[in-house]
Amino acid sequence: MDNRIFAVRAVATTQTDRQESRLHAYDVLRGVAILGVIAVHTSQFFPSNIEFLDFALGLGRYGVQLFYFVSAFCRNLPKRWPAM
Repeated sequence: MDNRIFAVRAVATTQTDRQESRLHAYDVLRGVAILGVIAVHTSQFFPSNIEFLDFALGLGRYGVQLFYFVSAFCRNLPKRWPAM
């Protein structure tokens, strides 16, 4: 009986540690990358004929590369950041 309670507590602790160790800045970068890809596809179907706006939305074509780069970088980070 005690072993089951310990297992449940260990899983809960691991999930809490995982949430606390997330780096939200990298999540924001991935979100920007996704929005960039959506912007490119939207501007291809609905061009605005405003040169600056089309150029700015066209920069979203780098969104896939940014998403892959940030994701690969995060996978290679240590499990826990040292306290600063």
